[in-house]
Amino acid sequence: LSLHDALPISARLFVFIAGISAYLTAMHWLGFIITTLVFIAGMMFYLGVRSKKLMIFVPVCLTALIYLMFDVWLSITLPVSMFGF
Repeated sequence: LSLHDALPISARLFVFIAGISAYLTAMHWLGFIITTLVFIAGMMFYLGVRSKKLMIFVPVCLTALIYLMFDVWLSITLPVSMFGF
């Protein structure tokens, strides 16, 4: 049973809106790559995924795919962290 299943719909909606708000706010300082990895892993955990392999594989692959699509193929610059990546 995940935390997601234990909450009423209004609380689930609040968690997703808060997560997306935190994601967008953190992206300003931490950049696209770090923030997206943490956001996807956090939402997967919230939704009940507990496999360590999936919790690493899915965020890394999705982040890489999105980065390649926007930054490399479409030449749309994504936010960069204060660390330079």
